[in-house]
Amino acid sequence: QVPIRIRDASAFADQTAAVVAAAGCRVVVGDDRHLRAVPPELATSWNALEGRDAAVAPAGGEDPAVVQFTSGSTAAPRGAVVTHAAVMEQMAILARLTEATTDDRLLSWVPFFHDLGLFMFAVFPVVLGAEGHCLPTERFARDPVEWFRLMTSTVTTLTSAPPSGWGAAMRSGRAENGIDLGALRTAIMGAEPVDPAVLAEPEFVEKAFGLRPEQRACAYGLAEAVLCVTATRPGHVGVPWGRLARPPYATARSLARW
Repeated sequence: QVPIRIRDASAFADQTAAVVAAAGCRVVVGDDRHLRAVPPELATSWNALEGRDAAVAPAGGEDPAVVQFTSGSTAAPRGAVVTHAAVMEQMAILARLTEATTDDRLLSWVPFFHDLGLFMFAVFPVVLGAEGHCLPTERFARDPVEWFRLMTSTVTTLTSAPPSGWGAAMRSGRAENGIDLGALRTAIMGAEPVDPAVLAEPEFVEKAFGLRPEQRACAYGLAEAVLCVTATRPGHVGVPWGRLARPPYATARSLARW
């Protein structure tokens, strides 16, 4: 998956080339629309691979699984080599944190180029053996409350998104009828500074969407740690979202105290 809108094609191509070089890619498989940003000698359309049988070499626990790049919020993005063993340890952490089982249904719109989308909503359901749903990010961007609609229709039990995503869905769904998030066991806010003001009207949120305080949790993660570093259990935030005057966001240190 790629950014929905590419405002500066040349800058996107430069950024892509830098990431490809840093990761040491020998082949880049992607959508035809965006392969122009990839050095032509490395580019391969994923449509060209359809129907092919691919031989997969066995991998050991310490072999690289993913080169995951940091967000670039404080410096240029840096690649962190994530091993298969680290990914599987993160799956175990997520299982303990969420108490998820094969009966759970997971759904998210977070793109797979983000560690939250990739590891929690692409890899985790497969490892867990649970049902997973993915709402294309561009559909969420066009109509954020579609996320809530799909969770209602699929009876989703586990989801996560940044605070900005929760806020967008709630704003666009204020006049929406038929939303019921009551089946959620775990609704996690993470991937950005945690903003309690997103749920500034907890009574309205529960009445309009069925999202109760005991379903909610917060999390903090790092690319270098695969995904999650610390998190609250659902309902153990200490103060329900929206009833916290200060701080306006949770740092890693304050989040650990919640």
